[in-house]
This record gives sequence, structure tokens and C-alpha cells, in this order.
Amino acid sequence: MLSIFGKYDEDAWATVYSLAMSDISNLNLSLEDDGFLPDDVTSPYEMLLGLGNDVPRNPLNINNLSLPLSYEVEFLDGVPCILDKSRVVARIELLKGKEERIVKSITYVGYNSEVLWVDNYNKYGFLFKKDYYLTGVGLVSSDYYNSNGETVVSVNYIANSYVYTENSSRQNYSRVFYRGEDFLRFFLEKYNLVNQEIISDGGGFILEYLKKYKTKSYIIYSKPIAFDLPDYLQGLKDFNSQLILTNKSDYEKLVVSNQKEGILYCGLQLPIKSDLGLGSEVLITTGTDDIRNLEAIVSSCRGTNFHVAASTLMSDKLLSLDKYPNLTLYPAIGKEKLISLFERCGVFLDIANSPTVFSANKLAVSHSCLRMGYAGISSGKYITGDLLFPSNSSGIVNILGLVKNDQEKLRILYDSQNVLLGLFDGSDFRDVIALQTN
Repeated sequence: MLSIFGKYDEDAWATVYSLAMSDISNLNLSLEDDGFLPDDVTSPYEMLLGLGNDVPRNPLNINNLSLPLSYEVEFLDGVPCILDKSRVVARIELLKGKEERIVKSITYVGYNSEVLWVDNYNKYGFLFKKDYYLTGVGLVSSDYYNSNGETVVSVNYIANSYVYTENSSRQNYSRVFYRGEDFLRFFLEKYNLVNQEIISDGGGFILEYLKKYKTKSYIIYSKPIAFDLPDYLQGLKDFNSQLILTNKSDYEKLVVSNQKEGILYCGLQLPIKSDLGLGSEVLITTGTDDIRNLEAIVSSCRGTNFHVAASTLMSDKLLSLDKYPNLTLYPAIGKEKLISLFERCGVFLDIANSPTVFSANKLAVSHSCLRMGYAGISSGKYITGDLLFPSNSSGIVNILGLVKNDQEKLRILYDSQNVLLGLFDGSDFRDVIALQTN
């Protein structure tokens, strides 16, 4: 069996972990490769470049970056930049969570700060991908290089074409593919994977591949469902695919209440790293100073201690709230301190009006936090609908008041949330898949 994900994100991570807990050992593939995929995940590009677990890891440290003599690296507002005299010619992205200052990518910009191209480095320490941009259009093409600097795969996003080039002692040739699904078919054939059943999230061009080649497959869907399945998930059985929902309440809503047929359920199995924390301790993570109703919540819950952990330095707007004795701010928090807060806090609030930082929703599950948020602000990840509140603060304030000094009530709410989501219910993907096979 083969796992293929459009992108290796939190949902893909949870699926890979759950499959492993079900003793299903798959080759895990991501159609997107940022150069730093975990060791139990690879990509078609990584394999075609001849990389794998037998190749030594030697990521590029910023101190070892090779630059022209006229260039120098300088930190501007905390961001490492490459300067030519006084002009910024590039911005360097460092790998998050690494003290060694590992280079992940370098974005080169023009005189008007427009993006020209991006050099992407990998965990093996070399430039493996170059992305080209066109002003007013965006990303137009990418080239993937092996460790010798030879182009192996070229992607044209405008024409939706892929060119694979083989340069070896045995043969030299190029093949052109005019659809992503045909490129994927070539890759699977090359590595004798084409006859394996597929588990997938349906991302990228995977559904197009399954529709065209009708490989037996299971589509695992973990995102919250408001009313009905997205259109692209309708009619999966027509091309030999089976839908598996991981959210128990969504499954019951669609299958039991609306009599949807042909849908399976299997809950995710996530690792537990610490027990339920205190109801009087609340954690908020943020990458912005726009945190919905923060001051109103803090001022209304005087007996509750709030901890706001930021991925960056904080603005004066946020720092001004330090006047509240039950609020502690953590600008540019370190990993160890963040984990200690997750272990201490019994409640996690997803109320920052920005993309979730630190993979906080996943950490909140692993550290046994009750999760709450605002509808339209929160991603809704691992949060049940009854704890996604409208825009005012009263719903959150009421729950915090209930659990502040009552660990039993906190435990009841926490357990109920996990039951509704189907987390930790002992589901086994082997059993679910076997039901369809037999």
C-alpha cells in the first residue's frame, strides 16, 4: 500500500502516525517538497534526484553560505537579508526551531522588491530547487537539481507540463508530460509502485490521477464539514475510490442523519505527551497582535491565568496588555518554554486572527488541552462545533468560568470533545480497509 499526500501538513502527519499505529507500513509520498520532509516521508522529486535515508544529512548553515564578494548578510528587523552595498537583493528564510540557523530558502528581489526567483535548499545541504516568478503573474516554473547541479525535473505551471531528464552512465534522455497525473504515473511505473493500493488526502493532482487510472484507493478526509462534502469528493466510487472520514461527528451527521452511502469512518490516533493541565491556566498562540476579544476575556476572568505565546516580537498594542496581572506575554517564545506551557495549561484558545503558528492545534491535542475558538477565526482543527463560538466573548468566558476551579468539569468537557471528534477511540485503519476488501 502507498500513501500519497498533496502536501505534508498536520492532517498528513496525523494520518501517517495513525497508519503506523495500525501497523500499516507504507511508503509515504508528498507531492510538495520543501527540502525538509521528515525521514518517514519522501517525494517523487527526492527519489528522482537520487536522495534517500542512506544519504548523509548536512544542511547548510548561514555561516557557510557562498556569496559574491560584494554581498554581505545582515539582519534587518530580525530577518536575515543579503545586501549589495545598501540595497537588499535577497531575504533568507531559516529553518524554524533550529538554533543552528539552517538555510531553508533565499528569495531574490528586484529594485521594486518584486520576487525574481527563490533558491530552495534541502536537508542534504545543496540547492535542490529554483522557483521562478513573473511580476503580475506569480510562480511560473520550477527546476529540481541533483547534488551535481544537473536539472532532473522541470515544471512549467503555466503550461502544466513536466520534463524529466535522465543523465546517467547508461542513458541520457528527456520525457515530457503534459499533465501532473501522467508525470505521477511515470514515477510510479519507474519505481514499480503502480499496482499498489493508495491511501491519500486527495490533494494536488491525486484525484485527477485516480480518475484517469482508476487505481484502488482510500481518500482520508480530516477537515471540518459544515453542511455537506465538497464537490470534488462526490462520486468517488465511480473511479474505484472509497472515502474515509476521521471526524466522528461529521460522519454521523452525513451518514446517519442524511443517509449518505459509501462513506467509512476511522478516527485518528495521535500521541499523548502529557496529561490534562489546569483549568485555571489558558494558552493562546499567535503570529499577530489581532487576537479576538483578548482584553475582554482577560478582564472578565480575573481568576484565570492567560499565557500568550508569540512566534515573533510583539507590537506595542499587545505589550500594552501587560497591565493585567493575570496575563503573561511571551514574545518570540522558545520551543522548550512553549512545550512547558502546553503541559501546564488545561485550555487552548485558537482566537488569533492569523494562520495558526507552532502547529498549535496538534500540540494542544498531544498535550491534552480542551480546545476552543471563534467560528471564522479558528481553523476549527480538533475543535467541536459546540466550542466554536460567535464573535462575542461570552461563550468562551462562560466555559472558562466553569473549569477555573473544577478539574472534573474540565475533564468531562475534554473527554466529550474527543469522543465527538473520534480521537483516541481505538480505531484501526486495518480493520476499516479489511471490511472493504473482504
